[in-house]
Amino acid sequence: MTEKLVTAVSTMKEQEALNLVQDMLKKGEDPEEILDACNEAMFDFTREYGVY
Repeated sequence: MTEKLVTAVSTMKEQEALNLVQDMLKKGEDPEEILDACNEAMFDFTREYGVY
């Protein structure tokens, strides 16, 4: 599910990302892993759009 989160965040699909995070937390996933996925997504976004 983290790959879906990375995609949702990096493509700026806010509501989808929020829903995924809520589902992940309900399933007991480690919050640190969720944050790591978000960090990866932001890195992908900056690499894609040249935002630094």
